[in-house]
Amino acid sequence: DELAHRKRLGRFDGSFSPVCQFIGYQARCSIPSNFDMDYAYTLGATSAVLAAAGLSGYMAVVLDLARPVESWRAGGVPLTAMLRVPHGPASGTFYPRPVIFPHRVDLDGSAFKAWCAQCRDCAASEMYENPGPIQL
Repeated sequence: DELAHRKRLGRFDGSFSPVCQFIGYQARCSIPSNFDMDYAYTLGATSAVLAAAGLSGYMAVVLDLARPVESWRAGGVPLTAMLRVPHGPASGTFYPRPVIFPHRVDLDGSAFKAWCAQCRDCAASEMYENPGPIQL
């Protein structure tokens, strides 16, 4: 065992306890597209700039994703801008704390209705199949 060997040599003074994690759903995805890679690279680079500028507590964002990569706009948003304090009186054991509220799907909206219309076709014609890598 490598870590036991390093401990005997005095080069490792820690512990290691591996945890197995099932990633069955995540592992079924295809190879990332060029968009996926450009988006991830842009978010990572933006995060590095935010960290280097000392802006902890900011989330990297990229705007205008429907345009060519050269036209994307990157920036940072303070996490506190997304927080809301739930209404309700403080009591002996409950104090309202800021939380990020989820955005609900608008079941009467056009996007959800478009999905419902296509959903039947997906089930009938097995459109759930993975087409494979699309960037090559």
